Amino acid sequence: MVFLDIINYHTCLPLNKLFMLRIQTNEKKEVFYIKNEYTEEIEKILKHNNLLLNKTKNDIWLKYSHLTFAFLILILVGIITKISYLIEYG
Repeated sequence: MVFLDIINYHTCLPLNKLFMLRIQTNEKKEVFYIKNEYTEEIEKILKHNNLLLNKTKNDIWLKYSHLTFAFLILILVGIITKISYLIEYG
């Protein structure tokens, strides 16, 4: 893949385990999962070649999706606690 073929790129660190690099070329979109230690080096290379950084709406979801389940459990426990309090103390 040559830098001239790249339209834009996006970087993401979904669960702080792997660095995700999404690249859109003229023909297709590709996703690469890379070790975190190479993050800065790759971003320097891409910026040095004047490539556009593209943010998508999924970025926040990818970054915080692992917290969704915990948040839903907290809401459920709160509802159950409130119902049991209303049943017990009227």
